[in-house]
Amino acid sequence: MTALHTNPLFARLSGAERILVAGAGGGFDIYAGLPVALSLLHQGKEVHLANLSFSHLAGLPPEAWAAPDVAVVTPETAPHQAYFPERTLAQWLRTHGYPSTVHAFPQTGVQPLRAAYRALGRTSGGELFVNPLMSLCFAFDLPGLAARCLYLDRIEDTHLLRQVHSRIAEFREDLVTRPARRFPH
Repeated sequence: MTALHTNPLFARLSGAERILVAGAGGGFDIYAGLPVALSLLHQGKEVHLANLSFSHLAGLPPEAWAAPDVAVVTPETAPHQAYFPERTLAQWLRTHGYPSTVHAFPQTGVQPLRAAYRALGRTSGGELFVNPLMSLCFAFDLPGLAARCLYLDRIEDTHLLRQVHSRIAEFREDLVTRPARRFPH
């Protein structure tokens, strides 16, 4: 049991040496993980940052890719792109004396994204920490969270983001919802 005065997230990460903090909503989501990432860095942990990107990653040169669907973004990456949250974060990190690499994932289906995380080599035997509201941190065991995803079997073999969208839409069409009730009931 975690003491009331102890942060459960940091208690669960106390034994970890390498931690990946990733934004999964695209755009600036990784910024919501900065308080956690910086606190872990100050505790002496090896912290890596990654983000599902809305930036134009396809235009990056071959040397900017660590693996398929894993771009290595530094403060100097793609200076011609006006919108590039990962580069802006890398620049801020360098300015403040922190490691200044942010990994970026293009918008893909489940299979390529899973392979991209594995290519980073930081997900094996790990836990998933979800930040659904961009201001709160919740800790979940990945198998438990995935078990509640009622359409996981439908998106498991997707390779493109449009396939994910289509399969979720099909799931919603097949879903039988209960009639609306007034609250309180």
